[in-house]
Amino acid sequence: MSSTHPNDATVLVCTGLGLATVLAGLFVLTTRDDSTPVTAVHVQASLMGSSSPLARTQALSGSVAGIEETFMRSNERAAVEALNTITAAQRDAQERLLIDVDQDGFGEYAYFGELMGLAPLRTAPESFDVDVAESSGGDVDGDLEADASTDEAPVAARVPQPTATPLLDRGFGELKSTVRGTVLVRDGYVFQMHLPGPGDENDVYPGLAEAGSTGLGGASTTGTTPEPMAAAHVWVCYAWPLDHGVSGERAFFVNQDGIVCETPNGSGLYVGLERIPRFDAALSRVSTGNMLAGAGWVDSSANDGQTWTRSIE
Repeated sequence: MSSTHPNDATVLVCTGLGLATVLAGLFVLTTRDDSTPVTAVHVQASLMGSSSPLARTQALSGSVAGIEETFMRSNERAAVEALNTITAAQRDAQERLLIDVDQDGFGEYAYFGELMGLAPLRTAPESFDVDVAESSGGDVDGDLEADASTDEAPVAARVPQPTATPLLDRGFGELKSTVRGTVLVRDGYVFQMHLPGPGDENDVYPGLAEAGSTGLGGASTTGTTPEPMAAAHVWVCYAWPLDHGVSGERAFFVNQDGIVCETPNGSGLYVGLERIPRFDAALSRVSTGNMLAGAGWVDSSANDGQTWTRSIE
């Protein structure tokens, strides 16, 4: 009579529930915050404590659910950490005058592509041409001829470049193009940055999503670009799950104040590359459609009607 090894029973149960899911969960458990190593032996011991196959199946099912919950919460914590990192990078960009389109001595906030050193930094074309022309011996109208006595390149050959000292690692995330602008994907979450566009006579400044070249991000090279003065004061960034209920649940928001807020996002209002928050979703409806409006969590007045609260992560 053949005997069945405990490992065989475990494999049979795992197969019924999805071995890949269990193995993925084991990886998550081995990287818990308390640094306690959890191996297949620990899981097997808890599952095989009962002699009832049904009980073992139920136990494994519960373990899988716990693993999935742990995985989502880990991604959510990582999203909050990423938003804090982004906030620090934006402050550095402003303080270092990484971008100062209107050359008023006040640094402006940046898009992901600019912070990561992938996209050309925003600059004032007319000022750039004059400066280069003067330094290369040409006239102030931007003479395209290089001075024969110098090694300077013609003005037309010198265009805005990405920063040589990125404030976010180039591997911080993957930039993807969507119908609602460029987003960044990392650790099961989608992020999108908005800067203020040109304002109207009522000082309403709409948000502009990142819209640069595919894979590089940055400002649009053919359309509307951020308004320099307003971009020195405000920015907003959202983060939401790539796959709701699998990679995470909650949605997050942060702006120039550096306070990360969250909403339960229980119905999957924001998910993936299509269900993307408006730039003013978490801003106060006191001034709808305006990047200058404060965060809606302060007085429960968010434009999207959701409950946004200060994150405790």
